[in-house]
Amino acid sequence: MKQDVSSPKCKDAQSASDALIRPEFSFFRKLLFSSIGFILFFSGLEILLTLFGVRPVAQTRDPLVGFSSSIPLFVEKASRDGRIDYVTARNKLRFFNKQQFPKSKPNGIYRVFCVGGSTTFGRPYNDKSSYTGWMRELLPRIDSSKEWEIINIGGISYASYRLASLMDELLQYSPDLFIIYTGHNEFLEKRTYGDLFRQPEFLRQVTGLLSSTRTYSVIDRLIHGSKADEGSKKSESSRPIVLSGEVNAMLDRTVGPEAYERDDVFAADVIHHFEFNLNRMLNMTDEFGVPVILITPASNLVSCSPFKSMSSVGVEGNSQSENDRLLIRAESFMEKENYDRALDAIEQALSIDSRYARTHYLHGRILTALGRRPEAFQAFLQAKDEDVCPLRATTPIVNAVRHVAENRSIPLVDFDRLIREDGFNATSGGPRFLDHVHPTIQLHGFLAGKIVDTMVAGGIVAGKQANAADFIGEIGTLIESRLNISDQARSLINLSQVMAWGGKFEEAGRIGEEAASLPGIDRRPQLLAEANLRVAVSEQAMGNEKRAVLFFKKSSLADPKVLEKYLRTMLEQKPGNAFFLNHLGLVLRDQDRLDEAVVVFKRAIASRPEQSGFHKNIGLLYYRLGRIGEAVSHYRQALKAPEWDLAIANNLAFLLAAHSDPSIRNPEEALKWAERCVEKTQYNSAEILDTFATVLAANNRFDEAIKWQKKAVDSAGENRRSGFQSRLELYLKGEKYEYR
Repeated sequence: MKQDVSSPKCKDAQSASDALIRPEFSFFRKLLFSSIGFILFFSGLEILLTLFGVRPVAQTRDPLVGFSSSIPLFVEKASRDGRIDYVTARNKLRFFNKQQFPKSKPNGIYRVFCVGGSTTFGRPYNDKSSYTGWMRELLPRIDSSKEWEIINIGGISYASYRLASLMDELLQYSPDLFIIYTGHNEFLEKRTYGDLFRQPEFLRQVTGLLSSTRTYSVIDRLIHGSKADEGSKKSESSRPIVLSGEVNAMLDRTVGPEAYERDDVFAADVIHHFEFNLNRMLNMTDEFGVPVILITPASNLVSCSPFKSMSSVGVEGNSQSENDRLLIRAESFMEKENYDRALDAIEQALSIDSRYARTHYLHGRILTALGRRPEAFQAFLQAKDEDVCPLRATTPIVNAVRHVAENRSIPLVDFDRLIREDGFNATSGGPRFLDHVHPTIQLHGFLAGKIVDTMVAGGIVAGKQANAADFIGEIGTLIESRLNISDQARSLINLSQVMAWGGKFEEAGRIGEEAASLPGIDRRPQLLAEANLRVAVSEQAMGNEKRAVLFFKKSSLADPKVLEKYLRTMLEQKPGNAFFLNHLGLVLRDQDRLDEAVVVFKRAIASRPEQSGFHKNIGLLYYRLGRIGEAVSHYRQALKAPEWDLAIANNLAFLLAAHSDPSIRNPEEALKWAERCVEKTQYNSAEILDTFATVLAANNRFDEAIKWQKKAVDSAGENRRSGFQSRLELYLKGEKYEYR
């Protein structure tokens, strides 16, 4: 029978049922309304904090690295017409090109900041030859509807964390676009990351999400503000490392690649930190609504061998010796162009140790010679990635740029991939780079063209795709004409320094000689002296002492203070290096800092007591100081060399014959050296004959002394004749000459 739902009994049942259902439905509705309320509250709070100028922690602070000071890159400068410009601060010019732009950006100006390291700077030249310089010439030719203002923010040795710290300042200067090229300098400064990157991935992501909110920023400031005292008690591992306010001159002050050791954990942390800083920079540009173009860092793979190779853990003793033997064998076969046998040796070496960077580099060269280019490229890439001194952006660094660009939909100029596809790398990459990472002027032009293409694709440039080949001849000639002899010499000297720091002394010496031989460089004595100094250091490192001394003498035109500073820097790296100690002593002596010179010469002799030249130098110095006994002692040591020094032998003979101190005088020994000197000069040197006569008189052989002294007087110059004549008169009277 059909039930009547309108009956009282049914209504009661329905009501009871409704009562049971309502609480469950009400809970979800409450949860929904609570969530909406929560979101609206924090959205409102975020908006309010935005109005008050609060910025997220992720933008304002690097939790891993701090700096001891903060110096602005640009300072205000008033012109005569009353206009205020921003100009690069004087104390930043060691690391940045001088740039200048108006504080109040005129209408129609499109301001582009090119941010990066030494490639952006334009090393080894300067801003004129960099891709920024090329863009200044290219953009007006492609799109004349805008007035382009391209500002070079390339900092020598600047890593991503230093660039990120600059972004706060740069965003205040009304930028329209950032172009970021970074990645080569991430391993230049030592940092300690502790366990930060060992946190679970989800926890890092949550922390990253929270740190991008302003609410979290306020809470963080309140917590850290109230725990200032506690902060001083934190463990060292939990604090961010504090670096100097400016980059230490790594290429001047570090001991080079030998300071680097393989550390896979640290390398992984560097990659995380690099990606963090890329995102941090993009968070800041997002905040200001400024578009960004990223560039992948490209390297010279082919003509740049690894800076430092290290054996794998566990490869030691006989295995290491066998690996070394196989590498020597492979190189021997390569010299004979027997590449099949060279390949066999190198593959055996790889089976012993797959992480030795030099093995991969030789593998790449052999495969190149065999025409196996794709495999050669992979071998060169592996050599770069296994380099224990990673001065070239590793593959994970390059991939991190790609990853960030893809995840955040940022336009990317994949320079690393483009030069491979265009034939600029792999087996033809060497000539496109001046060293390990710095492109030639032409390759800078290629990069500038690809950047402009990306700007066209993004609607920034109203024009067609820029074919660099259409302009490379015209602009290249223009740019090269702006590089004078001084620019070229300075660039080559800097490049030589980098190669020497990296242990590539043959290349360093070749580049130094190239700088010294530039037409017209002899009219710029300071640069010529510095170029010769680079060659001297390289020759010394390769054990070519005679050539080293030759070039060091040529470098003596340099300011003594410059030489002293350079030598002291080298001695910080190699404290016991006798070559540098000896030449530092010479520099100090030439400045009449004689007591300091003595101390340095003693250190040189302690390091290389058999080096006759060191004894000669300190002997002459003791003579100037009037410490004749010590001078005689070192003269004797200097004359033990097979190729004895004529001047030192003559000085010794004179002192032994004529000195007034009986403990020094030794006429018999003096005669031995005097006879050797006159024989060597064939009795034709007035100076040597004068000493010979003095020695003969000291040995009571006056007739012979008179004979040779007369000849000395007859052949002496005007400035010496009177002194020689006075000694002749003594011998005619049967008296000896005495030196006090």
